[in-house]
Amino acid sequence: MTAPGPRLPGSVTRADLLPSPRQMIRYLDRYVEGQARAKRDLTNAVYNHYLGLAWRDSYADQATPFGRQHILFLGPTGSGKSHLVMTLARWLGVPLAFTSAKSLVEVGYVGQQVDTVLRTLLRKTGGNVQAAQRGIVFIDEVDKLRTNHGAERDVSGEGVQNSLLTFLDGRPTTVKFDDTTHREIDTSQILFIFAGAFVGLADIVRRRLGRGARTIGFGGTTPVVPGAGTAAHAGDPAADPAALDDDAALARLEPADLERFGFIPEFIGRFAVVSRLRALSAEEYVRVLSGTEEGLLRKKARQFALNGIRLEFAPEALLTLARRAEGAGTGVRGMESLVQRALEDVEWRLPDLAAEGVAGVQITEAVVASGAPPEFLVAEGDAAEETPATQLRRRALGYLNIENPDPDAAIEVLSPEQRRHLRFQREVERRTQAPRTRRKRAADSRRPELPFPGVGPE
Repeated sequence: MTAPGPRLPGSVTRADLLPSPRQMIRYLDRYVEGQARAKRDLTNAVYNHYLGLAWRDSYADQATPFGRQHILFLGPTGSGKSHLVMTLARWLGVPLAFTSAKSLVEVGYVGQQVDTVLRTLLRKTGGNVQAAQRGIVFIDEVDKLRTNHGAERDVSGEGVQNSLLTFLDGRPTTVKFDDTTHREIDTSQILFIFAGAFVGLADIVRRRLGRGARTIGFGGTTPVVPGAGTAAHAGDPAADPAALDDDAALARLEPADLERFGFIPEFIGRFAVVSRLRALSAEEYVRVLSGTEEGLLRKKARQFALNGIRLEFAPEALLTLARRAEGAGTGVRGMESLVQRALEDVEWRLPDLAAEGVAGVQITEAVVASGAPPEFLVAEGDAAEETPATQLRRRALGYLNIENPDPDAAIEVLSPEQRRHLRFQREVERRTQAPRTRRKRAADSRRPELPFPGVGPE
């Protein structure tokens, strides 16, 4: 079979083609704020990976020009590493196996062995090997696999790195699917993506730059200014490596820096792309929550709207929460936790607020800064009797088995004497149904009789 001819003009926009990296980025922009470089690196690797699979199926007698596209993401907690991958995999409709590296151990040792990631992928497809081989494996917290030089045998660090080489090299691997079945998976068709926060890696880069080394590697070629680190250049990021922030330092990352961090050279060399995500600014945190389609504020607004209530966050309140999350270094997850805390006194009361005629809730800066109560907007006229939440509650009641769904009514129909009798019946049932030992039966025989209904103590 001959190689394919030139692409038809304008074919990148056709719906019957693999989406181009630009199309993938446009989709990611709807759900993920910022991180332009990471989006570019991810989409280009995914595009080339699946194009390479198509080449293998079409031109099996020719060497593929694409090669393996495995990615390593570096970025602080909450910067969106896993969200990027999961969002793109969901849109592309490919199976995604997600696991944490900190629980992995070398094959042959007690613990979660590395082949469990393939078993997870296989189970996502119901045991369909062909579908699993078109999937993506995402291993988070890979920085936890750094070598432990103090261990006699490092089964959870260097040992796992060596075991993962089998997958990254694309060798066929036999995986135990269930208690009786084993399946062979061709890992050369699977895209592996690793990610981690890599706390301390930027310090390694800064120390190397301070010794006058030149950065030739993942970040490109950027010579260090002569005299860097001297008093004359102190505080100048262009000349003083110690003044570089983490993102600027990691832009000058070299493979040797990852090796000093604790990764073996063979493992580092298996990645076609080492990309980085930067920490978000306070303004970007606000846009993540309110501007993206899956932002928490949009979800909360829809939840409140089900009860006929409009939710509003004052811009100053959001900025205050964002700066608090930025200072704590907790990322988007920390920001979402702060938003939840600001709503905790309102959310559980939504059905009651709707019944009282509340039409709007506004979270002001005073609410998030000093714990002041939120502002309520009461609608004129009677409250709406039927809201989407009312309809959902009616349907949800059918999933339960409550004799009387109104707890207040259940209390009103029981007199004090009836309540004592009910307690008596429950105590008799408990003693009758509970297994008793010979010693307990003997003790029970010496106990006085239970009071009759209506005469026992309250």
